[in-house]
Amino acid sequence: MSQICAIKDIMEETGAGLFTIDEVNTLSNSVIGLVDKSLERIEESKKEEKEVREDEDEGEEFDEEDAAMFKEEVKQEYELQIACAELLGMIMKTHTQCVAEMITHL
Repeated sequence: MSQICAIKDIMEETGAGLFTIDEVNTLSNSVIGLVDKSLERIEESKKEEKEVREDEDEGEEFDEEDAAMFKEEVKQEYELQIACAELLGMIMKTHTQCVAEMITHL
């Protein structure tokens, strides 16, 4: 996540013209891919939490520590998604002429 924030900060400081159209497309596709994978991890975490809670009936305990762990995993994924959204916003702000492909992908 720190790399995403660093790229956003660099783009904010340098402004337009840092990347070519191909680089913007590659970067935006990578960021969108990160969001997609993050969404998958959230669903997997929720599924795993549900399974662990159901296994509680079979003798395994689901305690507050387990709940906090799953909550933290999801929180980190949401923070990653926010960082990705901020980077995509910065790409749109600084490279407006290059974002047509990204917009159609979204």
